[in-house]
Amino acid sequence: MRFILIILSGLVLNACSSDDKKIDDVPLAVSDSILVWNVDADSMIMKKDVLIPDTAITIQRIINGLNEKYPEVQLVYHKQSTDTVFTSVPKGEYLGNQMGSAGASAWFADATINLTSVPG
Repeated sequence: MRFILIILSGLVLNACSSDDKKIDDVPLAVSDSILVWNVDADSMIMKKDVLIPDTAITIQRIINGLNEKYPEVQLVYHKQSTDTVFTSVPKGEYLGNQMGSAGASAWFADATINLTSVPG
């Protein structure tokens, strides 16, 4: 039984090593909602997700990510003009009245750092 497992392990390793593709060459599946930066407002730490390629970072994916993280505060994309993104928060009552100043500050920090990560 061990002999068969050793042979099978060798075959699997040999098959993997004969493939010409490197791990870096394999395209990464990126969701329709991403956050390039993960912000922890309590500890004041921002951590960049280095697995997301720059080509996958779009305004709509960032907005989708923010809307998933903060479902009560829905951000709406309107347009982009050169280096400026125009958005709105149609139902901003939750952001203004129920999140508290720390929660609102965290949302603004998250939105700003992530939206400014979009190339261009």
